[in-house]
Amino acid sequence: MPEDNRRVWILRPLRSQRLTWGQRRCPHCGLGLLTNEDTGFCCGPNSSRFNHVPPLPPLPAEFAVFLNSRDISPASRVLNLLYSFAALESSAEFPTLAGPLGFLAVQGRLYRRIRPNHVNSGIRWLLYDGYMRDHAPFGDWIASLPVAWTTAVAQALLNVNPLAQRLQFLSTLAPQQFPHAHISIRDAGVAEIAAIMVFDNTAEGEAGARQLSVSAVSRLWEPLAYPLLFPHGTLGWGLAGHGLGEEHGDNLDAPTSLIWHVCARLLHEPRFDIFGRLTNEYVVDMWTRELESRLNYIWVNQRRLRQLDAELMGEEFVEDNEKLLLPASFLGSRRWASEHVADALAVAASLGVPTFFVTITCNPMWEEIQERLRPGQTFADRPVVVARVFKQKLSQLLSLLNSMFASTGKPIYVMHTVEFQKRGLPHAHILVKYEAGCVTPQDIDSIISAEIPENPADAELLRTALAIAGSGILTHSKTAPPLMMKAGSIIEDVALGMKWLSLTAFLSSASSAATSTSRPDRARFRVAAEGEEERIDEIEEYWSGRYLSAGEAVWRILGFHITRKRPAMTMLPMHIPDSNHCHQYHRRNGQHSMLSCLDRYFHRPLGMFFRGSVDVPFNTLTYTKYYRLFRLTKFDANLLHRPGHYAERDIPEGQALMLVIQRQDIYSHVTRLQPATPSQGERFYLRAILATRPAASFEDAQTVVGVIYRTFQAAAIAMGVFANKQEAEYAMAEAVATLRTPRQLRFLFIHLLVNECCPTPLSIWERFCQDLSRDYYLQNELSWELGEDLALQDLSRYLEEHGKTLRQYGLPQPVQHASEVAHEIRRWA
Repeated sequence: MPEDNRRVWILRPLRSQRLTWGQRRCPHCGLGLLTNEDTGFCCGPNSSRFNHVPPLPPLPAEFAVFLNSRDISPASRVLNLLYSFAALESSAEFPTLAGPLGFLAVQGRLYRRIRPNHVNSGIRWLLYDGYMRDHAPFGDWIASLPVAWTTAVAQALLNVNPLAQRLQFLSTLAPQQFPHAHISIRDAGVAEIAAIMVFDNTAEGEAGARQLSVSAVSRLWEPLAYPLLFPHGTLGWGLAGHGLGEEHGDNLDAPTSLIWHVCARLLHEPRFDIFGRLTNEYVVDMWTRELESRLNYIWVNQRRLRQLDAELMGEEFVEDNEKLLLPASFLGSRRWASEHVADALAVAASLGVPTFFVTITCNPMWEEIQERLRPGQTFADRPVVVARVFKQKLSQLLSLLNSMFASTGKPIYVMHTVEFQKRGLPHAHILVKYEAGCVTPQDIDSIISAEIPENPADAELLRTALAIAGSGILTHSKTAPPLMMKAGSIIEDVALGMKWLSLTAFLSSASSAATSTSRPDRARFRVAAEGEEERIDEIEEYWSGRYLSAGEAVWRILGFHITRKRPAMTMLPMHIPDSNHCHQYHRRNGQHSMLSCLDRYFHRPLGMFFRGSVDVPFNTLTYTKYYRLFRLTKFDANLLHRPGHYAERDIPEGQALMLVIQRQDIYSHVTRLQPATPSQGERFYLRAILATRPAASFEDAQTVVGVIYRTFQAAAIAMGVFANKQEAEYAMAEAVATLRTPRQLRFLFIHLLVNECCPTPLSIWERFCQDLSRDYYLQNELSWELGEDLALQDLSRYLEEHGKTLRQYGLPQPVQHASEVAHEIRRWA
């Protein structure tokens, strides 16, 4: 490689921009902003949501005894639990983490239950023992709290909390004289608890209330669960008329969404800074409420649609074994993950493999975090501060990647995803592609190094890196040393005399490696019992596999992105004529359309457009290229005179006409076709046609050399897309070209085999065996023998689930090597 090319990877001097709190304030709500924070995230665009969440009443004067204590933050959960009217319960065990303190985390589904008969019920304690400390629930825990604290909370609730006051009054009534006295809590839409929970005053002295769950959309959830945060019984977010034991209704009068409601509380109410550990519980609880509502809508809507289908087919009800699937729009679902993986692979296939893989992990010792902690608090008490600081640090790093190399220019693409460690600290994985390659030893050595710094001046920096490296430093392989990026400067421009981390200005476990195969952070598996009928319920799978920390809950509540890509990516729908799968939902403003992106592609403008120095006909553009070069927006005839602005043609009556705008060359855009498998029949063949040539209509796609074929399959074969009808080979080749993982390729191969789409399985295996086994090859010291053997074992297991064997398809049999032999192969292959 010439010396000139190596100069491309010269690092610019780097200086960290210190983030500061409160130098700017939101002009609408007055919130003190962190450096570079947008004003809209705290109260909505132009303060549109600021008045949707009224401020809370001041905390009672009795609370002054502990508000400034160093111990109130860690003790706040216990203090709230003693007086809570609704217990927190989970469908899974609450996680316990050994070692350093982290954010509160939960697993599974959460519930809030009213249990007045339970020995540890705050309701029972007040109703029968009048908040007497000797009879308090959780006796071991209350002993750890000062008497002045528990006395102050009890007195405050009896003074200002409507439910506590009525419970106290009920306890004074003689059961013999008032045998039917009870409290009825109704959400009447007023600013006090006034619904559907009854406490009978029985002669036996036992509360007769049923154990009831609080509805996820009830405004009683917050005041019942968090008397320490809402001592006045202030109603929380919810729908009026929803209380206990009720899940749904038609009253949709909530002034704002649950997320905006909670966001406003966290950002504007100081009590959430004071009661740190209780805030942890509050945010995971509120985000779980949000998930519960979303998943319940998905469940109800899928059941409703299937019931309508059953009625159309003459059936009376939907079978219980119907599949419940999570859509790609639900963040965290399988389809959501698959779509983002496919998007990333499409970007890499279109623009080239990434140059660097960078990881940045939140450092809880950042000054911006430490300066916001109250006495006695750790980072785990302030999840909002941690999320806001990491968001801006990540933005700084992404900005730095645009200019850190002197001669490479801006990256061609950058993609990142944010994840959360077991203790809740966020970290981000970043893929970045530069125009210049970084492949020669000289290129790599100029920016990546495994050297450990020896200069005593770097001792503090080294300690910081090693303290966090246990969860953040990446390596090329199991045996490779940590790979770090060289820097020319650090905080205050202190020059480093050795190769070291270029992003050390962030003092995080940010690390960089030349891209290689990596494993996912987490995986879930389900093993079905022998003979068990498969029933897919992705909603239940999501709940059972969920692990949610307060750090992640706050990140989601504040509306920060989990993943982002630049340039933008569009997946183009693929459907056959008269299909309604790609039509838009009906909108209240009447702007919905029955035309999909594919339909509008067929109605693209006539004539030519100017690109570069040549005129290009619209009718020569393929489906993907059309949307890569143009975007659609609301039609405005006054803009047609501008260069690069066009109108669609021949739009059906009643459908909205769109304005077609040519994208600027400096803003690249990537498109991909929605996947289709051979078992989907005509949709698969239509996709193959549109991937290879332009079309003006569905009929045009079926036309080859003037002959209109009856099916898309016949047209594709006549075009020569499938030579000798080798659809399977075409599907495998396209999957490899679009950078599908070896595991995905093996699933595709099995799909082709069991659906009889593969007339010559052995030839497919021989052509693609290395692509099918590349992951095992990398895991076994670059041994193709072991890699292909393990891939065949995988294929054999998959085929067994369908009652098939490798031998039936004429495929090679895997060799079961003894462990000693496998070790020798790995060692000497």
